[in-house]
Amino acid sequence: MKRMSIPEVLKSLEGKSQEEKIQILRFNESKALKQILFLAFSKDVKFNLPETRPGDFKLQEVPEGLSTSNLYRQARKMRIFVKGYGYVSVGT
Repeated sequence: MKRMSIPEVLKSLEGKSQEEKIQILRFNESKALKQILFLAFSKDVKFNLPETRPGDFKLQEVPEGLSTSNLYRQARKMRIFVKGYGYVSVGT
């Protein structure tokens, strides 16, 4: 069976009971998924991101699963954007 992407795992939780959610998360457990959930729901994490999207930033509309990258690969880089852990900008 093909491993589900992190967005697919999260979508599969919709409308499920707490026990079903726990079972799905345990079956699809990975370091990347744990890290993303921690960053998303931890009250102690503050992101070092601008308030507005850069003007030259363009979203790519790519069908799920066909992107050149995915959250499993990019999750370890997320710390770059966490205040106190990533790159430090001048004046912060």
